[in-house]
Amino acid sequence: MKNSLILILLIAVLLVAGCTGQNPSPATPAPTAVPATHTIPPTARTTIPPAPLVTETAQSTFIVTSVPAATATAPSAAGGPAKTYTNKEFGFAFDMPAGWTTEGEWVTTAGGYEKKYKIYFDEPMKSALQYVTITGGASGLNLEDFYNIYMKQYQADPEVSIVSQESVQMDGTPAKKLVMIRGTGENALESIIIMTIKGNNAYFFEFTTRKGQFATYAPATEKVLDTIQFI
Repeated sequence: MKNSLILILLIAVLLVAGCTGQNPSPATPAPTAVPATHTIPPTARTTIPPAPLVTETAQSTFIVTSVPAATATAPSAAGGPAKTYTNKEFGFAFDMPAGWTTEGEWVTTAGGYEKKYKIYFDEPMKSALQYVTITGGASGLNLEDFYNIYMKQYQADPEVSIVSQESVQMDGTPAKKLVMIRGTGENALESIIIMTIKGNNAYFFEFTTRKGQFATYAPATEKVLDTIQFI
């Protein structure tokens, strides 16, 4: 009886040992942390708009006063008395036909190296174009050099032919005058151009009409040019 009890206890111990001694199931590894993925958008290209162009406004005051018909020295090709145009800022004045109107603006030469003030003189029939450009900072500039700059351009242009060129006086100031034709046929234009330098300004006067009208236009233009004064 005692031996049977011992045997039963031994079997029970072996059973318990067998249950607790078995190899445990391998532990499931902890998931590896996956770093968050951030998609960085490409940097936006910022286009900086160019600075707005600064428009210079002429500070000159255009003074136009009537001249009595009895003393008018520049009859218009279209008839009528003359009036005096005076530009105090750019230092000149002349008598022009009463029907002409004026308009001025700053212009920049090709390449933006130089600014000029350009004044248009429009006649009612729009059959001619008259203007003057004034370039400041001309003190010390030689008239011959100023003149030759334009002559080289004209001589290199096959559309231009020089009719005449001469040295003249404009209100006692040395000047260069030329008559030229641009183009051919019925669209050809003929111009009187006078260039001079006075004080700190270089002046370029141009009076243009169609070649077929030039014979009538030129005498009235010459009278206008004869009245130019520097003030």
